[in-house]
Amino acid sequence: MMINPQAQILLVRHNYGQRRWSFPGGAVESGEAVLDATLREVREELGIEVQIQCLIGLYRTTGKNKPDRDVYVFLAEVPASMNFNPDPTEIAEILWVDPKNLPSPLTNEVAHAVRDHLEQQHGRVRQVQRQN
Repeated sequence: MMINPQAQILLVRHNYGQRRWSFPGGAVESGEAVLDATLREVREELGIEVQIQCLIGLYRTTGKNKPDRDVYVFLAEVPASMNFNPDPTEIAEILWVDPKNLPSPLTNEVAHAVRDHLEQQHGRVRQVQRQN
């Protein structure tokens, strides 16, 4: 979760999957640390470097006929003047939003992470139902 000085949250819509609004991110490669994967995915998808502030939470997504998936959400503060260079093969749209007025469709992990952040409930582990 990236947040700017105006307390807006950055969301992206990927060019694949269900195209719901989500945070930048992706899979952890074999042997890679979760934090390193987060930094790599942000660099690959948005063309920027960030510094992680803290862990917002771990969201275990569950659903029918699909394996459970762990989604780690970290907080990074970025300047309002940040210039993104998104990878057009991965990112369709980038949007800064007020966390109290989120767009839809939105992933359940994002909804839970934003709520946890607003309530200052960092470091939580939650089970989240995957959308179909």
